Amino acid sequence: MNVKTLKSNLKSIVNDGNEMTPINFIDQDGDSYLITDCYLDDDGDICLEAGEIEGPEYSASDLLYSLRGYHGNTYVYVYCVFDDLICDIKRGWYIDDDYSVCMDMYYN
Repeated sequence: MNVKTLKSNLKSIVNDGNEMTPINFIDQDGDSYLITDCYLDDDGDICLEAGEIEGPEYSASDLLYSLRGYHGNTYVYVYCVFDDLICDIKRGWYIDDDYSVCMDMYYN
């Protein structure tokens, strides 16, 4: 997913009143990951890292703030530290049965 599309999704989450809810990224197997870091990798892509469970959890507002300097077609992906997986983010977002904000992703 490019950063422009992700920012649009995050703005939609904020406008829907879920700006402080941590965002769960759900993989193809139904496993849930919370983003704990955001940085530019060596290739110039944006990595959203799903890391330590005890670490800070990014909400839509947090991610928007972290992405404020990036525009256009810069590629964004999720790196799941525990499983050593790189995943692409699917379009859109939803609220699950537990009232959590979720975005689906698939293995790269």
